[in-house]
Amino acid sequence: MYFVIIEGLVMHETVGEKIKKLRNSLGIPQEGLAYGICSQSEISRIENNRFKPSYTILLKIASR
Repeated sequence: MYFVIIEGLVMHETVGEKIKKLRNSLGIPQEGLAYGICSQSEISRIENNRFKPSYTILLKIASR
């Protein structure tokens, strides 16, 4: 979990939210991020905090 400070307020950001934010800022579709790692639906579930990825999957996503 990450913490974001906005005008004096502290808000938390989950790993899934962070992945989605970075993926969108880089213009990578879910299918592109998932390719060779997992399914597109797993990326969707990770980003929507409905699935906790393994350490291996997180490392592979981070290497993109």
